[in-house]
Amino acid sequence: MSKFQLKWGILATGGIAETFARDLWVNPETRGVKDIEHVVVAAASSSSAKRAQDFLKEVRAPESAKAYGSYKELAQDPNVDIIYVATPHSHHYQNARLCLEAGKNVLCEKAFTTNAQQLEKLIEIAKSKNVFLMEAVWTRYFPLSIYIRELITSGKLGNVWRTTADLSMNLNPEEAFDDSNRMVNLDLAGGALLDLGIYSLTWLFQTLYHTQSDPQPPTVLSTATKYKTGADESTSMLLTFPRKDGNDAHGFATASMRVSADPDSKGTAGPAIRVQGQHGEVQIWPPAFRPYRTRLVLSDGIVEDKTWEFPGPGAGSGWKNGFGGSWQPEGQGQGMFWEADECAFALQSGRKEGKYEGLQESLVIMKVMDEVPRCATSFVSPRAGHSEQSHQGTLNGKAIAVKDNINTIDHPTTASSNILAGLNTPFEATVIKLLKEHGAEITSKTDLDEFGMGSHTQTAATGPALSPYSRNGVPLSPGGSSGGSAIAVATGQAWAALGTDTGGSVRLPAAYTGVCGFKPSYGLLSRWGVIQYANSLDTVGVLAKDAVCARAMFRAMNAYDEQDPSSLWPSTRARIASHQRALPRSLRIGLPIEYNVTELAPIVRDCWLRTLQKMESLGHSLHAVSLPTTQQALSAYYVLAPAEASSNLAKYDGIRYGRRPSLDAGQSLEKLPLYARARYQGFGDEVKRRILLGTYSLSSEAIDNYFIQAQKIRRLVQLDFNKVFTLQNPLLDVEPTDEGVDILLAPTAPTLPPTIEEVSKLRAVDIYTNDVFTVPASLAGLPAISIPVPFQSTDPHDVQSVGLQVIGQFGDDEMVLDVGELVHQTMNESR
Repeated sequence: MSKFQLKWGILATGGIAETFARDLWVNPETRGVKDIEHVVVAAASSSSAKRAQDFLKEVRAPESAKAYGSYKELAQDPNVDIIYVATPHSHHYQNARLCLEAGKNVLCEKAFTTNAQQLEKLIEIAKSKNVFLMEAVWTRYFPLSIYIRELITSGKLGNVWRTTADLSMNLNPEEAFDDSNRMVNLDLAGGALLDLGIYSLTWLFQTLYHTQSDPQPPTVLSTATKYKTGADESTSMLLTFPRKDGNDAHGFATASMRVSADPDSKGTAGPAIRVQGQHGEVQIWPPAFRPYRTRLVLSDGIVEDKTWEFPGPGAGSGWKNGFGGSWQPEGQGQGMFWEADECAFALQSGRKEGKYEGLQESLVIMKVMDEVPRCATSFVSPRAGHSEQSHQGTLNGKAIAVKDNINTIDHPTTASSNILAGLNTPFEATVIKLLKEHGAEITSKTDLDEFGMGSHTQTAATGPALSPYSRNGVPLSPGGSSGGSAIAVATGQAWAALGTDTGGSVRLPAAYTGVCGFKPSYGLLSRWGVIQYANSLDTVGVLAKDAVCARAMFRAMNAYDEQDPSSLWPSTRARIASHQRALPRSLRIGLPIEYNVTELAPIVRDCWLRTLQKMESLGHSLHAVSLPTTQQALSAYYVLAPAEASSNLAKYDGIRYGRRPSLDAGQSLEKLPLYARARYQGFGDEVKRRILLGTYSLSSEAIDNYFIQAQKIRRLVQLDFNKVFTLQNPLLDVEPTDEGVDILLAPTAPTLPPTIEEVSKLRAVDIYTNDVFTVPASLAGLPAISIPVPFQSTDPHDVQSVGLQVIGQFGDDEMVLDVGELVHQTMNESR
């Protein structure tokens, strides 16, 4: 019977690739495998074919093996059965995807990808191409690991309640690496979690998850210490694995570049992994990625020691293998051949995933690794202690209302426009998916100004939204464009609600209805699945009863999304996280003098001054600052936003997108083209007005005088803000000033909410001025939260608060929430 030959292509030529390829050279019969053989038939280097050729010689590949200078060439080689992807973590996704789309089977180094969404896409492609895909978690396929799992499933340990696993290596990063090294470089997905922690997690999952008949994803707590580059240098994780009988199992995994689990490299320090059950425990000696010794200790006195071999050509062969400058004894294999054997067994039998870690389990692990940094921020941050909503699971069962321009599967999404009437989308927005993953329940969709264009939620195709408040019996404006979401929170119909904030569309409704409205830094929350108004300004925001609830919502949604091109990269997010700080005992609070306009209503000015005085009495200092371009910000906004809207809404033509016009359009419309009739009937007056304005500002005769000038003003607005903050903008190489402030505190709107009657009498240009205080932060992409500050109104049905706005430096969202919570608690404590 002929052997099954698996022809390997090696993608990348670094140390791990060399170690793997050397192990492929070892005769499988040395480990008792008689019916398969491995051969390296090709390798690719991204630098040159010469580098690939040198690699092939080094690993003793056959002379016929081909060397390529690009990964694409390797993926297209018809002689290659399977490709081993051995690039840094940051490049796993793009290279594995390249191979899968070329129809190749793939073994991808761990960690599989940098986030779960990337892995979901790879799984989707692998299934569509009907090819094999597996994560190279080689430790799972060791005979030692199989023995451990059999101890658990056989019941020899009884019910297993706990596993602890540590892979820590004292790498002395300051001396060992420069900041560009993959271990500490965020752009290469560096850090202890992805490089070392994956092994610790592997032991937790293969003992507490894989061994269960119906495994459930664990909940996560974590803490981390950052290296100077922002990468984590030490991370510890506590996972709770739910059991149907309620006796949940705990797993503790840790990884560090500062200390060592095996200081003398001889195992003297004892086991690195312990699997503990009711009848005893099994101990596993380090390193966690390549353990060699086990001890079974049972309560009946049985002690069983085992030493595990890594077969190879044997002593005297002159052959060695190893990794990272550490060589195994002569003739001894590294142990990566066992995972290669698994690939051969799977392909031989037609299986499309690994036996001991399937794709769904890999995905659960990747979701845990996504959650670890989020939890680490929540639990190690000094500010987290005062937030009862700062941990995972706080959204369980919470009723969430959603602005009707955010796609949901269970409810139509119309953007409150006739042109999208009755639209049921086949997918949901990323932010909705994340909220559901955190246990939230989407209970309703809320009205908005059509396509988000308005300040009072009066332009919805379904009719105006009415505030729960009134003045002298006349309903007040709920603000806009997220007025429906604000009403849902203000009336208690929802625990919190999603809105979108383009120029103040979350903060203004919050101010007008007495709730909190939070706009995060641009790019932190995914916009995928959100109907576009102005791409460079649109931001998903939160309306909630207080900053605590807003924080819980924000943290649940704050994640990188590869489907959204404006989503901040993980490396940028890590830089932002590395700059986070605790709420100082003495805040430096900035008062923008340009916000103290003559049109400011007396009651608004009074609440502003009263809040500032209260903050000062608590030991915080007040500092006047100037944002001179604020005066031009509103004009720039109403050039830029309509210009982007005219482009975004061009697709709604009744042909490809949007509702077809009715047949009884009338004689005046019969001669118009189909798209013109569709847009005439489908769009409301305000949308048409902004499309016309935007189209004109982009025209050849106006673009220089309007659009380009508005872009310049936007840049000046950003620079104004950067000059006043003490924290550096992580996106800009501009040093902050020593005299800067921590946050800005200013009114959200210049007046109290007008009545609906007053709004109906206003010109469009007058309505636009409602956004004068909210637009600057939007142009700069800064985080801002509107907080209700109470006052005593003579009309009990009137809104009883004024909205004050806390604005922070880009990425300083947690500080903005901290100060928002402080202001809310301080000014509402007697209410």
